Amino acid sequence: MRKLIKKPTWPTVALCLIVAASAFVLTGFVTRRVANVPRGGGRDNAMLQARMIYDQLHDANWDPAAVNPTLLRLPEQDYKSSALERAPYTDSFAIRFHDAIPQYDELALLSSTFVNTTLTDDPSASEGRRATTTGYFIVGFKDGHVVTVDVTDARLFEYKPGKWVPVFPGMDEYDPGLRKYPGT
Repeated sequence: MRKLIKKPTWPTVALCLIVAASAFVLTGFVTRRVANVPRGGGRDNAMLQARMIYDQLHDANWDPAAVNPTLLRLPEQDYKSSALERAPYTDSFAIRFHDAIPQYDELALLSSTFVNTTLTDDPSASEGRRATTTGYFIVGFKDGHVVTVDVTDARLFEYKPGKWVPVFPGMDEYDPGLRKYPGT
């Protein structure tokens, strides 16, 4: 005896298409795509991407949830030296700053993806190793400036006893006499 399989009706096909489309939207497959996202790496593309993040934050009154998550990771992140930095859940841009760091009220975004520290054996250094830090930060100020800041221009600001954050030229707390960024 043969089983009869009914041909699907148009309402059934339409319902299946709606369910499939909803699944794409819910998983972010469709909504996370952004037109003109820079492809490839390099300083120019990173700055373009930072500008796109700034624009989305500005348009949403600084709400980090409004930023398309595909913009938050740069291709260079995949080549960082530590496994934590290379992890797929690690973003290249910080856009959520803790209220505990009031000095960062001036910032819209920050990336240290292009800051690299190398350790070399040096018996004369403390712990027998010397750190050398090179590269630059990408810093987006809420006043609209998105700039690169060489790591040698960054300074460390103690916002609580024993808690330090980098500060950059243009920030209220910046003072060239502050402690230099480690390894510079």
